Amino acid sequence: MIHFEKQIWKQDYVSNKSRSAWRCSNCGMPLQLEKEIKKSKRFTGSGILSCSNENCSTVYHFVGIQIPFANGYEVSSTYYKIDEYRLYPTQFQLELHLFKLSEALSNPIKEKLILSFNHFWYDLDACANKIRQALELILEEMGASGNTLGHKIESVESKIGSELCAKIMALKWIGNEGSHSEKPFTKEQILTTIELLVDVLNQLYPDETETMRKREIVKSVNDNKGIK
Repeated sequence: MIHFEKQIWKQDYVSNKSRSAWRCSNCGMPLQLEKEIKKSKRFTGSGILSCSNENCSTVYHFVGIQIPFANGYEVSSTYYKIDEYRLYPTQFQLELHLFKLSEALSNPIKEKLILSFNHFWYDLDACANKIRQALELILEEMGASGNTLGHKIESVESKIGSELCAKIMALKWIGNEGSHSEKPFTKEQILTTIELLVDVLNQLYPDETETMRKREIVKSVNDNKGIK
């Protein structure tokens, strides 16, 4: 089962005074700022996040918008009492996944979702649009029919049920807003969208390992006529 921790992705920045709450795409452990942020006079900066798991060697190089702070307030770069540089990432050299991608997903679907993860840091509208594109691929692989995404969703209702179709339709509308709306998304709205996406993925691609584990428990209880 895919787990999505919405709260940790609300953090916008890392700094020389804060620890990252973000998680490693490889093992899921917290990331930490490995070195001081490299400062630039042109309001850009770069840094390295490394996995806190000593058995995981994954590192993430990133660049972003650098903003100076003093006593918790944003100040000019020429201010003489700057005590913190906050760096708001816009690009990671190694993609930082917002949730672990299921092995059951095909490579084309994974690629679209990874693109949505990349856009999350600098273009929330594009992030929503890539989620919509991933949904189209999912429906095509399910054998959906129709000329529009809406018609394709309706065509699989008898197969997956009306409740799940309603969730996918909601993601479609959000994706449409990413393509056509003049009002930009907020990070909270996109995180809610990803939360809904993960729920859909868990229903469409159930964790067979967990299913088998539960079956074994049921068999053991029935064979022993009890759990003790």
